[in-house]
Amino acid sequence: MFATGEHLPAIRSVSNLSLKAVYSRSQKSAEALAKMAGDGVEAYFEIPSTADRNLDVLLARCDIEAVSVAVSISKSPDLIRKSLEAGKSVLSEKPIAPTVSIAQDLVELYNKQRQAKQILWAVGENFRFWNSINRAAGIIRKLEATILTFRCEIYHFIGVEDKYFHSDWRQAASHPAGFVLDACIHFIAILRFLLAAGGHTIATTSAHATMLDPALPPVDSVFAVLQTDKAASGTFRFSVGIPFLDGIDYDIVTDMGIVSVRGPTVVTTQLKDDAGKVIEDKFEDDMTFGVPDEFAAFGAALNGVKLDSRISVEEAMADLKLLEAMLRSNGHNVQLG
Repeated sequence: MFATGEHLPAIRSVSNLSLKAVYSRSQKSAEALAKMAGDGVEAYFEIPSTADRNLDVLLARCDIEAVSVAVSISKSPDLIRKSLEAGKSVLSEKPIAPTVSIAQDLVELYNKQRQAKQILWAVGENFRFWNSINRAAGIIRKLEATILTFRCEIYHFIGVEDKYFHSDWRQAASHPAGFVLDACIHFIAILRFLLAAGGHTIATTSAHATMLDPALPPVDSVFAVLQTDKAASGTFRFSVGIPFLDGIDYDIVTDMGIVSVRGPTVVTTQLKDDAGKVIEDKFEDDMTFGVPDEFAAFGAALNGVKLDSRISVEEAMADLKLLEAMLRSNGHNVQLG
């Protein structure tokens, strides 16, 4: 779904990327994707087994410099590992891995291969490329103010009519935390990005994770209190299991005023001017899903430009560490290393 709907058009949009081949577990899906991709794109697969069309053969091709990975969370680590071992650069989807432990093993491999093979590993977090989020971060950065507190509330009910509800790997809970791991990681990434614009990182959390809708196991909601390394405390609320709430709301409150994000496109501010008067403003940005921007940044890095930190392994690892801490907190205070 994500490979055809997002990765394929994103690759096409970047001038220095050229799609050579596609891989899927089954021949049918691989050939369908190859046909959609256009002339000259070859299909590789595992079922039925062949001697010349499997993943190992694909990764052995010297004309393949990089691999884009868009598969289920539980299957992603194996493809990332094989690609890194083959000396290929990788752009994989968030989260970086199903667990921090698995992610740490992959990062250890990457660090070895990065030195030996001069390759890159980027982890796609398209929400960090939203125009509104970057506008809000830019305003916070320019304020040079002290963050006092913050609030994040994310609600979006995943009912039977939602296209993602029917994904087999989500329904089977083939990775820890089900829909929370798949979706909540986006909004943790945004919060960390906004706080970093004000010079803060999250240091501790106390949270409760629960399942409010039996159709969304094992958990569908996380409610947390967070504190930064500079002692600013705030709240984080996320749920895909409440049918009566829907919205994306961030508030970063400083000693100079408040910067808010409402939905994916609107930024509002109430900020003091030089005379101490509070000035209100509102900005509405074009909606961009961010995936083409990720691929553009990845393509630039392949050409020698420094990798954009928004898709760095380090940021992706920090996102997952915070979410995993929330999930295991059970109301206790958890320190983030």
